[in-house]
Amino acid sequence: MRIRKRHGFLIVFIFWMLFSLNLNLNNILLGLISSFVVINITWDFVSDNKIFKIPTLKVLIKYSSNLFLEIYKDSFTHLKRIIKKESDPYIIQVKLPTEDPIVITMVSNAITLTPGTITVDVEKNILYILDIEGNSNKDETINSILDSYKKVFE
Repeated sequence: MRIRKRHGFLIVFIFWMLFSLNLNLNNILLGLISSFVVINITWDFVSDNKIFKIPTLKVLIKYSSNLFLEIYKDSFTHLKRIIKKESDPYIIQVKLPTEDPIVITMVSNAITLTPGTITVDVEKNILYILDIEGNSNKDETINSILDSYKKVFE
């Protein structure tokens, strides 16, 4: 899927408006100027498909819905752990079956956004994750992360 420069500008500007939630004329003008500058500086890098592949809309929808569901579900689980003072933090290594930097970044961010886990470091396709589980099996956590990955990206 090839995205044209004007579509990229429009996408960046829409994100600006969604993140700022400000319909003030100054904010709109600043968003237009910033979007124009950002897209012109980064277009050669982003549009070159040799560097990375932009995920399809279907993958982005699956990713977003899975992420929101996991955040909602894990927030209650983690809240219960905090109240009961059940935490035994440890760092686990998860090796993703991909070398795509965009996918690795999306998975790392999803892990960090989910309550109770933080991606501490990434080396190639190996994620180092701080997990604040209470008396949980490490293999179970690794399998849960890999299952979420497979559900969205495979």
